[in-house]
Amino acid sequence: MRDRKKRNIIIGVLCCLLVVMGIGYAILSQTLNISGIANMKGDWNVKITNVELVGTNGMAEDVSHTFTDTTATIKGKMYMPGDSAEYKVTVANVGNIDAKIASITPTVENAINDIKFTNDAVEDRILKSGETYQFNIKTTFDINATSLPEKGAIPTFKLTLQYVQYDREQVYNITRTATNDACFTIDSNGAITGYDYSCGTSVVVPDEIDNVVVKSLEEKAFVDERFNITEYYSGGDDSFFVAEDQASYDLLMEYFGTQGLGKAGLQKSLEDTAKSEGKTIEEAFKDISTEVGTEIKSVDDYINYVIKTLEASGNFVLRKDLTVDLTGKTETKYYIAKDGDTILYNEAGVSIPLTELDLSKTKHLESVKCFYNLPKLKRLNLSGVSNFTYTTRLNYTLTYRSDGVDPIMEQYPLEELIIDADSYQSFQKTDTDSTILFYLVSIQKLVILDGKTTHTINKTNLFDYCIYTDAWFPGDTKIKQLVIEDGITEIGEGAFRYFDLEKVSLPNSIVSIGSKAFADNRETLTDNGLGKLPKSLVNLSPDAFYEDTLLTKIILTSKDELDGYPNGGKISLDDTQFATIVYER
Repeated sequence: MRDRKKRNIIIGVLCCLLVVMGIGYAILSQTLNISGIANMKGDWNVKITNVELVGTNGMAEDVSHTFTDTTATIKGKMYMPGDSAEYKVTVANVGNIDAKIASITPTVENAINDIKFTNDAVEDRILKSGETYQFNIKTTFDINATSLPEKGAIPTFKLTLQYVQYDREQVYNITRTATNDACFTIDSNGAITGYDYSCGTSVVVPDEIDNVVVKSLEEKAFVDERFNITEYYSGGDDSFFVAEDQASYDLLMEYFGTQGLGKAGLQKSLEDTAKSEGKTIEEAFKDISTEVGTEIKSVDDYINYVIKTLEASGNFVLRKDLTVDLTGKTETKYYIAKDGDTILYNEAGVSIPLTELDLSKTKHLESVKCFYNLPKLKRLNLSGVSNFTYTTRLNYTLTYRSDGVDPIMEQYPLEELIIDADSYQSFQKTDTDSTILFYLVSIQKLVILDGKTTHTINKTNLFDYCIYTDAWFPGDTKIKQLVIEDGITEIGEGAFRYFDLEKVSLPNSIVSIGSKAFADNRETLTDNGLGKLPKSLVNLSPDAFYEDTLLTKIILTSKDELDGYPNGGKISLDDTQFATIVYER
């Protein structure tokens, strides 16, 4: 076969690509009833805008390449084994409706052995309004071919891409109604200075309040001023928390007795713990009673026990109706004394009951000064927010030991953090660690949405990545579960290293995972937690899971074997441990 060049045989190959998009051109229609009727329609317009020859190899010859809005047609000739031709197809979304590739279906008519047709279009690839997407098509005459096709045989290669409307809400629901303007106090400069908690503890900050653009959240923006509790210093290290009325005093007592959870929160916490142990709440109370040596039958019993224990510790003193000097005059108030070296009360625990803060609508936000001490905050949405400045870390607190030497750094749990790729990469820190927003914060679930301009996730400046081994320094930011939205294509070097990840959910749009991207989740990330890697993956760094020693296998679903990841082979996790490579297609 190697002397075929001596023969006057011309193999004609016609490669036709038909790309069909937009099944049922969707048109969105919404009727708005605002003193009349206004119609707003969406424009579904996804089309091929260019097909160009990238290059040929050997004797391959490009005859023509043309396109319409929905099809691309490529004609060429191949003469010898090893010949190939490659083309680049550009698809553009020039409408205002986001689209997604729902399926990629290749078909061949009049197939010719040893002449292959391939493409690298990515299924589930998101094409947002205004974006373009390019992928390559290649035809190749197998270099190891041992026979020639019949003269005049012309194969037809067809690739059908089905696009469907992509609705981010179907992936993750971030669309919520902004909290009513009347709930906020805002000044003429766009600074929110107050909030009315009769509107609830879950807050979605609007972009405008009474036609004033929101630009900043001030330090006391979410302080609950219904309860008047102040800290009073009597001299030296002694200080007291003074409740101005009975309601404030009772609330303060509830805070101490429930560790800031409130009665309902404490009840749920105990119930969840009991459930995780396969017990009823009644059985849990019996266990507590046995442990503390006091009969506990209810949450109220538990609260009373905690308060009495605090009193007995000597660091917590309850007094009522004693005379203290406040604001220059002597008054009789309720108060609680605390030891100077032991912080028992986080002022914001009572005065800031905020449980959810959604800033996704604040497109003009410049400054946030209220992140300090939000112990009840469970959900924070920063998606779509620009790179605002902030004066304090989120919920960062230092409690000094009794010897006054080393501080105890506390981790505050955040159930869910939602952010988009643009915002995730835009935060910048200075040389001081104090500017890291999430410092020593335990995050149960991190959701990263696709950005408008950024589709790659690299190491961010939002989190600290330090590793502490001293008992007084529990470690860096912890993230239990990671969820990444469709549209993200790459995960960069060291992006999720040192986070103690337990579960990772990756979309099918992921094409590349960089060096040590998920490294050093050594005591947490398991086979079940990692699951199957997406089928669109074409580049996987050999050390992406370095030191993740609980892994026993890496499950790949890519249609082709990845470099360095042979089916049934081994990948090194450290000097002594390896994970087996398994393909499940």
